[in-house]
Amino acid sequence: MTVFTRNALLLTAEKASHLVGALIAMVLVARRLGPEILADYGFVISVTAFFVPLIDVGLNTRVIKAAAAKTERGASAFEEAIGYRLAVSPALLALMVGVGLAWGRTPDVDLAVLLVGLSTIAMSLGDTANSVFKGLQRSGYSFALIGGLNVVLLGLLLVVLNRGGGLAAVGACYLVARLLYVFVAFWLARTRAGVSLPLARPSFNLKVVVDGLFHLPAPYFLGNVLAIAYTTTYIVGGEGTAGPYYVGYRAAAAVFILVSAGFEAVLASTTAERGGGVVLRQNVGTTFALLAIGGAIALYAIAPVAPVFFGEVFLESVVAIRVLAWTVPPFAFAGLAHTFLIAHDKQRSATFHMLIFLFLTTAIVVVTSYTMGPLTTAAVPSLMAALLSVVFWVRLHRSTPVVDGASLSP
Repeated sequence: MTVFTRNALLLTAEKASHLVGALIAMVLVARRLGPEILADYGFVISVTAFFVPLIDVGLNTRVIKAAAAKTERGASAFEEAIGYRLAVSPALLALMVGVGLAWGRTPDVDLAVLLVGLSTIAMSLGDTANSVFKGLQRSGYSFALIGGLNVVLLGLLLVVLNRGGGLAAVGACYLVARLLYVFVAFWLARTRAGVSLPLARPSFNLKVVVDGLFHLPAPYFLGNVLAIAYTTTYIVGGEGTAGPYYVGYRAAAAVFILVSAGFEAVLASTTAERGGGVVLRQNVGTTFALLAIGGAIALYAIAPVAPVFFGEVFLESVVAIRVLAWTVPPFAFAGLAHTFLIAHDKQRSATFHMLIFLFLTTAIVVVTSYTMGPLTTAAVPSLMAALLSVVFWVRLHRSTPVVDGASLSP
């Protein structure tokens, strides 16, 4: 088994733990608290997820590239990422809470946004340390960290919900689990990867931030499109309409995360081996195409089990899941091309195209939510991502040669 194959499989397993954890968390909330609270829970997760790219600004990708290239930039990239997050987190947390106060429907929603927002900041710090292992292609640590996080989170949710806790208590579970993740991730980075931990002080270097923004990974942009579409559905239609659709949005996002798990392995391997010219894009593309199409078909096929897990009030989720399942292939095709462009230092063009895609899709989602309803809104991301994937692959073909060599296919 090659290094790339091992790391791709481990990162896929890491993302699978996210998928299973998210599914079980949704089931627990839906079963114990009902569809309207599940809609509120979806609003909290979507609002906080929307700000993740602004917390990350591509700095984790910079850490992965620097660690993979084994340059002196590795240590400074790590310190810059930590300093930036400490500097901007208070302002971004205030924005999260502001959105919650503006559109949250109960005080519990507002408090949950605060707690999950704090946990999101903690998660971003832990992910910085985790990125070191991904760059070094030692993804076993990444799998153990994320798998352990999800086990702790689900254990806390079971205890809290069995004791009658509500949405705010769910937010507290996220915060406790992710704080533990930060502690363990930094400890492992110091003891297993030899990372010298910097003093915890805020810093803001505009040049670093701008460079980081151009390294934002594709799943951030693409995942935010789903978050924006769901949040718009929640605001326009209310909890009763949004609850069943949240199951569809979350399921599509989870499958895409699972399919795109190997993107980080592609980035690390392509960056490390670029000097030797050993990249076979066709094989990698075929592998991810099969994974994406297979994932969409599987999600479409299992959609009828949604009412079994979540309850009969979620019958409408079946149609939502089947429509949103078809976001997975175009998201995967666009995301893989974006990853190759970053690895070949074409990140500026890739980012500009992603921003155009994000803004156009958001505008169309808002219009369709008010004029055509939630089902049409759910179809918008897949159609727009299909156009984006064509643009990216044409751009990649024109700007980077395909070099014959060893396959990276897992």
